[in-house]
Amino acid sequence: MESYTLHKVDTRLYVQGFSGVLVFKALYAALTAFLLFVILYISAGTFPAAIISIPLFFGYLHRLSRIQKDPGPEGWQKQQTSRKLPGFILIKKRLHQIHTS
Repeated sequence: MESYTLHKVDTRLYVQGFSGVLVFKALYAALTAFLLFVILYISAGTFPAAIISIPLFFGYLHRLSRIQKDPGPEGWQKQQTSRKLPGFILIKKRLHQIHTS
């Protein structure tokens, strides 16, 4: 009788090496850039639409890739959560450093 091993299937979505929440931010950036391009194309013409929307899109993707490299998606989410916390929860110094003068 043959034995079969169970494998975990990865169902996460990957875009240009992004993972976690950053994938959806990249997809939203692509949709927003496309809509901005269409609106500017209709209102201002081809050249202004390309000059404005394309550098903004690639600049935002560069920012996301820097976030992916440095803190990663989990670290970035922790930073975002810690920014939302009230100030009294954040401790800047250790307790034994406060009382020593």
